[in-house]
Amino acid sequence: MRGVTVQLGAAWLVGTAVCVFLSGSAFGLVLHPEDDDPPPVRPLDAAVGRWVDNASCVPVGPNYVITTRHQRWELDRPVWIDGVEYRTAEIFNHYEADLRVVRIALPDGQNADLSYYIPPYTGTQERHKTVVIGGYGMGRGDPLETPLGVTYGYTWAVSPNDTLRWGANRVEGSSSVMTADYATDILTAGFDAPTSAAYRDHEAAPAAYDSGGGWFIDISGNGDWRVAGLTRAVEHGPPTNQTWFRNSVTGQFDPDYLDAVRVGSYAQWINGAISPSVWNVDASGNWADLANWSSGVPDAPSTWAVLGDAIADDRTVTLDAAVTLGTLRIDSGNRYTVQGTGSLVFDVPNSAAGIEVNRQGSPSFHGAHVIGVPIALAVPLVLNTRSDGDLTLAGAISGPETVTKRGEGTVILAVANTFSDGLVIEEGTVRATDPAALGPGEVVLDGGSLDLRSDTDAAFAGVVTTKADAAIHVQPVTTGSEHTLSFDQFNAQSSHTLTITGTDGYCLGVSGMTTFNGVPGTVTVDTASADLALAGGLFFASGAITKTGPREMAIAGAQSYGNGMVMRIEDGTVRFDSDAGPGGQDNLTVRVVAPPAAVEFGATQHVAGLEIADGAARVLAGTGSLLVTRALSIDQADAHLDLADGAMILDYTGPSPMPQVTDWIRSGLNAGAGCWDGNGIVSSAAATDAQTLTAVGVLDNADANYGGRASFLGEDVDATSILARWTWWGDADLDGVVDSNDYDRIDNAWVRWTKEGLVPDGGFRWAVGDFTYDGTIDSNDYDLIDRAWMMQTEPLPAASDSSHAFALPQEMDLGIDVASTFGTVPEPATVGLLGLAAVALVARRRR
Repeated sequence: MRGVTVQLGAAWLVGTAVCVFLSGSAFGLVLHPEDDDPPPVRPLDAAVGRWVDNASCVPVGPNYVITTRHQRWELDRPVWIDGVEYRTAEIFNHYEADLRVVRIALPDGQNADLSYYIPPYTGTQERHKTVVIGGYGMGRGDPLETPLGVTYGYTWAVSPNDTLRWGANRVEGSSSVMTADYATDILTAGFDAPTSAAYRDHEAAPAAYDSGGGWFIDISGNGDWRVAGLTRAVEHGPPTNQTWFRNSVTGQFDPDYLDAVRVGSYAQWINGAISPSVWNVDASGNWADLANWSSGVPDAPSTWAVLGDAIADDRTVTLDAAVTLGTLRIDSGNRYTVQGTGSLVFDVPNSAAGIEVNRQGSPSFHGAHVIGVPIALAVPLVLNTRSDGDLTLAGAISGPETVTKRGEGTVILAVANTFSDGLVIEEGTVRATDPAALGPGEVVLDGGSLDLRSDTDAAFAGVVTTKADAAIHVQPVTTGSEHTLSFDQFNAQSSHTLTITGTDGYCLGVSGMTTFNGVPGTVTVDTASADLALAGGLFFASGAITKTGPREMAIAGAQSYGNGMVMRIEDGTVRFDSDAGPGGQDNLTVRVVAPPAAVEFGATQHVAGLEIADGAARVLAGTGSLLVTRALSIDQADAHLDLADGAMILDYTGPSPMPQVTDWIRSGLNAGAGCWDGNGIVSSAAATDAQTLTAVGVLDNADANYGGRASFLGEDVDATSILARWTWWGDADLDGVVDSNDYDRIDNAWVRWTKEGLVPDGGFRWAVGDFTYDGTIDSNDYDLIDRAWMMQTEPLPAASDSSHAFALPQEMDLGIDVASTFGTVPEPATVGLLGLAAVALVARRRR
């Protein structure tokens, strides 16, 4: 097979060695001009039907057809067989393969009762056998010719799938293909040139609408036909279509590839679906009682057992021995309970087994059912539930296999299970009411939801991975509140939304590493009604993270982000309890875009950027955390950065953003009130300071007179750094104390301004004593530094130079009205007596 990519229908499917053009909207058979007559020995035309308006199908029983899964399907759609219209009544998709069994009926609901149908081939000797192929749709179009007029293939004629064509070919081999949706055993063949040695009379290749058409084998040579394959794929599509030369120049033969679903691999499953044994009494009873079943007691691999709508009230089926099934189907509005000392063993050769509940979605079949016996798996098990009522599995599930949940209904896993190959949720809900119910393997959410319930803190799974939009819910079984239900590891793969919901204050936790990988899109975390605690760290390799929902996502443990990664916070809070950039690796940009969205820093952070368009960013009070960022953006009309009792380093590039940072601080100060609760850069620690002794101070480390620091609060800094922190009013050098160094700065600037009329070099700013950010130095600034000097109790955390410390005076009430200070601007010459006294006191301590 060649590495060629073509498509027939709505979806691309990739084979093991070739990408094939699937006949999901397929055309009819293509034959050479000399082969237009059908093979003289073939099944009757009634052996192949038209599937809806886009494929073919094959009758395999009086009321059943088979076809491929990859084309359109719905209930109550038309199927035409030998010119008669039927309707799709029930559809059973194979759990893995590109195959389905369909019960058909007349438009009035009566049984189809087909008089002609062809059973499935059950052997394994298809290779080198001649097959007769039938299919509806388009046929051969114009020849494909080289510039020299050599024909090397054909186009497809344009016409609807209303013409049945017959052809022939030879099976060349068999294999398996894996696609995004199916794992299918196939038969392979080729479309040969009329002049090649492999050519046979009536050589045919399928085209688009032939999907589901039959490949028939005469097993006796006397017209004893069996359907061995269902047309699945061809190698080429428009514009090249069927060809048989490697290229048009060399002329080397290279027949087009074609394949079919290998029916023999699934014959037992097909026969079980079309010949189930049905519970036919309106009573409770024993499984082993022959009288309770329509077609014998179901107990063999691939057998279908149906607990149907014969019961008028809730009934119990007693199972006292091990019973083997392929599929257990439950269709009833009343409850079936299977219980006893026996067990169910699921086994289907070459296939997965299944438990089907209300498979067809009938409104009358929405019952809740309980299987209370152990379940042993010899093959993977699919739980396909579409009922409003829950299916409760109250017996332990064991075996080295996978359990997959499909359908919009809910399955309750009520006890500890040991099936070891993992749980996959594709649709609907799996509810675990025991921490060990999910089994020891990986849990994969490829859609649907996982519902975790416990009355205490509990760990439910080792590894959980989400691959598509999915939800996780947490709550008590009966009673409890404020508990955390957790996983050991969590992975979010691809672009999708994970929704976290819960009740009673429950939280979803991850004790180990969490990996988010959007590759290259966005993973959205919606904390809709429960918090998410990533306690074991976060690895974010590519793409972006968007946080929505009003509840909190907290991140602790080791963090690692790919270069250029973005976390966008649209609602709720993201809290960093560990450094997003350990070792200074500042790769992550955090964007807060809408109120009441917020980001909180409970530990020192290194980020590439912090953008606050609307909402809040805040250092958590009591942590003394340091925010280190290379870029900062604040919409000071709608957003704020709260430094609380922490600090910030803005390690900028390009021109100094000091004017902008100063403007943000001035806006946050809420000038005129001095309460630090505006927008821009604020401090909740200063805002709630009962004695109003603290503020936000700022220093440009490029300041020619007062910058040049090598470190700030333990962090290395360079000249292109803006330093800001919560500190005492008057702490001009940001070392956490008010001392003679600070008075030196304000005194020098004030004297030059008032005595010599000179603005300080670099202008009025915090570093020279403009503590009110009003563009001057006056008595208001001296009021603030004096009061802080007299009433400071100890150096603030991480004071950079302990040699500045001195004996602090006893706390005293100086009687200064801070609100009045911010409400008046006296002339510089009217510095208060208290300010002058303070200057005299500290003069003796100057260097």
